[in-house]
Amino acid sequence: MVVLFALAVLAVLFSTASTRTLAGLQFNAAERAAAARTEARIALLDALMLRGRPDADQVVWDGRVARLQPTAGLVDLNAASPELLERLLIGYDLTAPERAAALLSYRTWRRQGLRLQRVADFARVSDLDPARLPGLAALATVHSGRATLAAEQAPLAVLAHLTGQQGDRDTLIGLLPPALLGPGNDAVFAVFEGDQRLGVVSFGSTAAQNRIIALN
Repeated sequence: MVVLFALAVLAVLFSTASTRTLAGLQFNAAERAAAARTEARIALLDALMLRGRPDADQVVWDGRVARLQPTAGLVDLNAASPELLERLLIGYDLTAPERAAALLSYRTWRRQGLRLQRVADFARVSDLDPARLPGLAALATVHSGRATLAAEQAPLAVLAHLTGQQGDRDTLIGLLPPALLGPGNDAVFAVFEGDQRLGVVSFGSTAAQNRIIALN
């Protein structure tokens, strides 16, 4: 009986150890995969920095295609005017009370002198489920420092989201109040690979001034 009990205890201990070992291996594999993705992003952004300011909005490097979007054409969550920020939320499936509560939470947080470091943090700060704000990374930024939107540099998807309409650029721009619009900028870009946002880069007047501002 004692021998059977001892064997049972050993079996439990072995099973627990095996489970922990498997979990550890899975965790390490996830860490390695995340590190590999980060290294790939840095490599692409570094390549952009070496090349300098591109002539087009797409750059091909080592078989990969990066799309550069001027941040002035996105809604800056840190600096956007209250009306522009509200229009951004109106484009989502939120009720008026939900929008008001989200904006109140966000403005209360901002009054503490805090700033968003990533677009993805906006949902948390405004007490919204991130699933309620799909595609936000393609519409917004935290790096332009602009209260307005450079409509000529904005993707059509941004203009359609803010107006709730579909159409050509001139038509959609005409639907936005002039007070929400401002000049463009060709220095700071959000970098995308497909739908994935890789980071934000800044191009200076010389190669030495080019830098990676943020990594997503």
